[in-house]
Amino acid sequence: MIRRFITVCLLLIAALLPSGLLGGTFEIFGLGRPVQPASAAALGRGGIGLAYTDSISINFSNPAHLSAVDKSGLELGIRGNYTRNSGDYLVEAREDFDFGVMKLPVTRKGGMAFGAYPLFKAAADYTMSNSDIHSSIKNYGQLYAMFIGGAYRPLPFLSVGVSLEAISGKYEFETMIDYSDSTLLDTRLMRSNGFDGRRINSGLAFNPLDNVQIGISYSSMIRGSRKEINSYGSADGSFSFLYTAPDTSDINGSFIPDIIGLGVSIRNSNFGIISVEYQLMKFKDIASDLNFSIFQNGNMQDLHRLAAGWEKPGKRQLFIPYLQKITWRAGLIFESGFIESQSKQQHQMAAFSIGCGLPLSKFQHRVDMALVGGITKGQLYENLTETEQWIQFKISITAMERWFITKGKYR
Repeated sequence: MIRRFITVCLLLIAALLPSGLLGGTFEIFGLGRPVQPASAAALGRGGIGLAYTDSISINFSNPAHLSAVDKSGLELGIRGNYTRNSGDYLVEAREDFDFGVMKLPVTRKGGMAFGAYPLFKAAADYTMSNSDIHSSIKNYGQLYAMFIGGAYRPLPFLSVGVSLEAISGKYEFETMIDYSDSTLLDTRLMRSNGFDGRRINSGLAFNPLDNVQIGISYSSMIRGSRKEINSYGSADGSFSFLYTAPDTSDINGSFIPDIIGLGVSIRNSNFGIISVEYQLMKFKDIASDLNFSIFQNGNMQDLHRLAAGWEKPGKRQLFIPYLQKITWRAGLIFESGFIESQSKQQHQMAAFSIGCGLPLSKFQHRVDMALVGGITKGQLYENLTETEQWIQFKISITAMERWFITKGKYR
């Protein structure tokens, strides 16, 4: 049964891998959009995961919740993004693999997991024109993390966990300027970056009251490096470019932010589970040339994220209507940050999410689905303000099996 299930999952993901990408406007900055690592279950409730989780879906926000794993299982996810900007034309449409995770219980009080998920993605292509120049900028790439983590519950009301990530990825950046004045040479810059790094994530979750849970997490890079190759070119008057010798440099240091998070979850037997969480992404002294605006370099400042979520778990009983077995979810998300260059370029995002969990095979397996719609608004350069409307969907499929004895597991 599980072999057929995994085969179907892999075929589904392969069928949805993209053949070509166009990105949203705000992915032209640096590493593109920070991807909130989240299963479809977590995304359906606004990405909530610091203070609340369940024993079926994976939790990427707080490694302490790995202690809730009560059965071995495999979870795979796919995602899609569809974006329109203020000019009301499609600038992004893509579907791709999102994450893959293996979960294992460890004794009656612990659990572990390993797998891969995205951290940043960019697939942007943007143009600007005025009476003097026509410019274009492209930014394509992604960062993925391979991780392994574990958690343990030393006390009935306390869980602690830690995970280690190996991060890698590649980005291709290109900008070109065509001048209206024929006496000026058109120019082009092509930049390739390869990344390698390690990050540690830690967290704890505790219950000060029976129906209240608090979660705290902290993520920080412990090592980072990248190789950058720059090529500069200028037009030679015959519609071709002459390029200088590539300039290669090795750079050590952080390239993704530290993240601090705090969440609170309240459970009500009739209404469900309500959660609120706050995350702060601190970019510190990350190299400015990774966070470029269209014409100038800039530094990414702190990014603030606030989310609220609701979940109504389905009843785990066999002889009731199927609708009563479905888990329902909803959430709100708000993000705010800015790029500091010659002027502060503010960026804000607001979104609403809905989702559900569909149990299969006597609650051994589950399909989770989430749909998020939002608006992103901010400055691209000086007084140029852009607004995007976007929709994202995510589907994850979980197969659970009792491969190890977990009698007495608390969830």
